[in-house]
Amino acid sequence: MKAKEETKQMKDFKENFALIRQATGWSTAELASRTGASPQTINNIELNNSKLTTMAYYAIRYALESEMKEHPDENEMLKYVLDAFVDNREKYTDEERQAIREKTEMLSPSLKGKKANKKEISKIWKAVLAGSVVAIASAITIAGITAWRKK
Repeated sequence: MKAKEETKQMKDFKENFALIRQATGWSTAELASRTGASPQTINNIELNNSKLTTMAYYAIRYALESEMKEHPDENEMLKYVLDAFVDNREKYTDEERQAIREKTEMLSPSLKGKKANKKEISKIWKAVLAGSVVAIASAITIAGITAWRKK
């Protein structure tokens, strides 16, 4: 990988770090423990309060890649987010990336609140991308239950 490409990837990664973490369903503390960073470091990167170092980038990417390799059927959303916003940005239009962002933001609260497991969310994700009305209704129901339980 060329240095310029690496820098561009890191920039894209940092700009979309919050969305990437949402797609994992991991808390700041969980991502920190998987990378050896402190929760404060992860939080600072996500809030753009500190630089994403090369070492931190590779540690986080390693954790994400390991998760996708170990549980491929549970990480469809994460795979699409990384592809569209970091790894193969040029393959997607702005509208496609926006649709992926909106779908991720719609489904990720169910992961965070542990209202649905990652395998269920991955199935819904695939169907949502295919435009399934049933999947969209399921996603809205899960998101609604999550919001209702927070009240």
